[in-house]
Amino acid sequence: MIKTFFRILLAGTVLAGLVALYYYRTWLPDMDYLRVREVVILPEAPLTAKEMGRYLPPLIGKNLLVVSGDEIMKKVRANPWVLSAVVKKEFPHRLVIQIRSKRPVATRQDSQKLFFIDENGEDIDRWTAQKAKGFDLPVIAYERPELIKHWKPKTVVQMLAAFQKTIGDKHTVSQWVPSDPPYFKVFLTSPPLELLFSQNTWETQLPFFADMLSRPPQQIGQAHKINLVFPKKAVVSLPLSH
Repeated sequence: MIKTFFRILLAGTVLAGLVALYYYRTWLPDMDYLRVREVVILPEAPLTAKEMGRYLPPLIGKNLLVVSGDEIMKKVRANPWVLSAVVKKEFPHRLVIQIRSKRPVATRQDSQKLFFIDENGEDIDRWTAQKAKGFDLPVIAYERPELIKHWKPKTVVQMLAAFQKTIGDKHTVSQWVPSDPPYFKVFLTSPPLELLFSQNTWETQLPFFADMLSRPPQQIGQAHKINLVFPKKAVVSLPLSH
């Protein structure tokens, strides 16, 4: 008797599940009040909502229940600037897509082209004036193209970040030029200086150079080049007089 009761209960549960599934697939998706009427795109700069809208499939009019968040994220991530995305369904008819963008830390010069690169030294996208708005990025320009084999992009970016952190926000790096190992050049815009470092000694020279910037000797205001290759020593070159 008990077994029969449980069999009937199980059969009833399965039948109810099939009926619910039938209505879910045939009735709920067609309910007007669950159709998408508004799609809100919230991207971080330099991405724009208009730009990201071009990556989305048609969403207006679709039932919110059957909209695939995974499909939306896959399409959004086709944009090289997208770091991550979150899709939120706000019932009954609103879809919100939040997008985080990659943050460029420098640009890399390749022949006549420039590429935005991230903190790992990886290319994000080709440089455009529109994407560059709001960023003041140094240019990494290898003295010769083949030198990229000797200077790993991630290492160069880490060195650049450490250098900028040490000299502070008052002084800006305009260009970082890896040369024949272990040497590299750094160009500042403020003050306008060309610096020569060695990878073997540059970390020990950084505090010394930062002190020179904060408390410059009388002649450094007119300096043109500073050679910081030698430990605990700086060779200052003044511009030629006219």
